[in-house]
Amino acid sequence: MRRRLLIVGLVVAAAIAACWLILRRDPIPYETLEARYGREASKFLTLENGLIVHMTDEGPPDGPVVILLHGFASSWATWDAWADGLADEYRVLRFDLPGHGLTRVLSDTDLSTEGLVTFVDDVADELGLQQFTLAGSSMGGHTAWRFALAHPERLDALILVAAAGLPEADAGEEPPVVFQMIENPFVRPIIKDLDVSPLIRDGLMSSFVDPEFVTNQMVREYADLARAPGHRAALIALATRDRTDAAAFEARLSEISVPVLVLHGREDKIVPPGFANRYGEQIPNSEVIFYDQIGHLPQEEAAAQSLADAKAFLINALVSDESEVPETAIDDVNMAETEPLD
Repeated sequence: MRRRLLIVGLVVAAAIAACWLILRRDPIPYETLEARYGREASKFLTLENGLIVHMTDEGPPDGPVVILLHGFASSWATWDAWADGLADEYRVLRFDLPGHGLTRVLSDTDLSTEGLVTFVDDVADELGLQQFTLAGSSMGGHTAWRFALAHPERLDALILVAAAGLPEADAGEEPPVVFQMIENPFVRPIIKDLDVSPLIRDGLMSSFVDPEFVTNQMVREYADLARAPGHRAALIALATRDRTDAAAFEARLSEISVPVLVLHGREDKIVPPGFANRYGEQIPNSEVIFYDQIGHLPQEEAAAQSLADAKAFLINALVSDESEVPETAIDDVNMAETEPLD
């Protein structure tokens, strides 16, 4: 009996090893990824610590500055619709966070929330920015509101799109399989080197209500960029960050004094929609807008509506005298006829 169990165990181990070898994927060099996914608007900024940042800088150089921060495992491409719509009147900056997209990650890169806040501050310093509006999606939203607490003097306004970072008092749906596997300490080291395209597809399908948004090209791009040198380890580190200070920072939300717009899809399976209400209740000068039948990425799935809401908010938040607002901006907002959904 023992001999049989031993043989079965060896067979299973051999099968697992064979699967690992079949599914194992080597890192993709940055040069290859830049040729494949870089764009005409792509720029590369090198910070003082040597970190190379992939970014775009669009719109009038002297316009009000809006910085757009993407979420976990994403890239600045998630903001394509917003960037196109805002660049007529605003200087729009997008950059991939460390370990994402085409931005590098160093062996000593601080991937804590404080580290991401410092990264945003360092990029702003390198670009010579004094004040700006910060908009963030999911993990980028968490970074954005923590930036508002750390550097209130630098912000004109804040836009939180399905922003993460609060204690999980609102129990959402079961997270996508990829998050469950990353959180498992036994599985985590194994999947770090594997082809996780099926898991990425599952995560993306959970992010949208309309499955048509999840294309084969989107899955491939997410999977390829995750295979940039150091990115898979960085993503695992980000997904398993210590969150014991979440309640303490939520208690400080009332300190945020700039105008804040909170946008959230009612069908979000990644960040509970209840988070939006909590931001709205605790941040003094805030407005909350929900989108029916929209998931975790309103900037993509409800691009036109969320962009119109952002434009209307920016006009009110950044300009005290309406006569200073470009007529084109006012016309765009009027034509959208946006109303908060609640």
